[in-house]
Amino acid sequence: MAKFCNDFAVLGFLSLLSCAAINAQLSPTFYSSSCPNLHSIVRSGMAQAVNRERRLGASILRLFFHDCFGCDGSILLDDTATFTGEKNAGPNANSVRGFEVIDAIKSNVEAACPGTVSCADILALAARDGVVLLGGQTWTVPLGRRDATTASQSAANSNLASSASSLSQLISIFAAKGLNARDMTALSGAHTVGQARCVSFRSRIYNDAKTNASFFACIANGQLSPGFYRRTCPTLESTVKSAMTQAVNNEHRMGASILRLFFHDCFVNGCDASILLDDTATFTGEKNARPNAKSVRGYEVIDTIKSNVESACPGVVSCADIVALAARDGVVLVSLSLSLSIYIYIYIYIGS
Repeated sequence: MAKFCNDFAVLGFLSLLSCAAINAQLSPTFYSSSCPNLHSIVRSGMAQAVNRERRLGASILRLFFHDCFGCDGSILLDDTATFTGEKNAGPNANSVRGFEVIDAIKSNVEAACPGTVSCADILALAARDGVVLLGGQTWTVPLGRRDATTASQSAANSNLASSASSLSQLISIFAAKGLNARDMTALSGAHTVGQARCVSFRSRIYNDAKTNASFFACIANGQLSPGFYRRTCPTLESTVKSAMTQAVNNEHRMGASILRLFFHDCFVNGCDASILLDDTATFTGEKNARPNAKSVRGYEVIDTIKSNVESACPGVVSCADIVALAARDGVVLVSLSLSLSIYIYIYIYIGS
């Protein structure tokens, strides 16, 4: 990969040019004449990769994310006698993956358009196509980046955020690239397109002195488990998913509505489905509370799912668990990727 990426050095080191000068040259049609099949080649390569292993779509997005505190393809460079690259930097080692996918796509692009397309542009396109293949929104990718001819492990260690970074450190790191706290939150949230190991965030949950200790005791005593209904209601998840699929097909925004319903339920005495209760002679419920009235919706969807679940497993599954599953399935069905497509677009211009 180092050889491929070095092919695009012009006048020795174009990455030293100012962002303004480089940005002025970027265009979605940059390769329209010189490599007209570029988009289809990248899309085909990503489709093969995602079909082989679905999480590679998210992995390539993360690879782009880590390269794009520069967007120069420097993360792809192997170590040489003259520099130690970024691949084994703390935030990347045993974490960033998918290099072989970019290698394969680059090889196919080179076969069609030798010495034309930069690795940085291939990575930008591949990240976009990976999101789309996972059900997300598309976005236009301006092209014309030049590849870095060197890389710095120390620069990667000092510039990239890690799972151990504090909030103030994260804000500072993003601010150095012209991104505010809102941008940081959106881009961090964009990671929900993939998955993370528990070790990445365990310390934030269990080592926080401000966390109420009774919270953990409550969860432990509750004996929550993904397999809680495995024997008593084995068709539960498929029943919920089927009903949510129908609801989202009928009205696409219903996926987000059920997620919001779950969110509002969980902020009042925990995720206990109390938001579903109608007013009675003995209490006035939550449905008409100011944050919920004429705002929270989708109750009828949960009613339908509950009815279907009761038919299959009478008196077994709680409404609270049904809402939790329905919210999860709603997110999957609509992908919640609009904010991702908007904010990841920011990265196209950072240090291009």
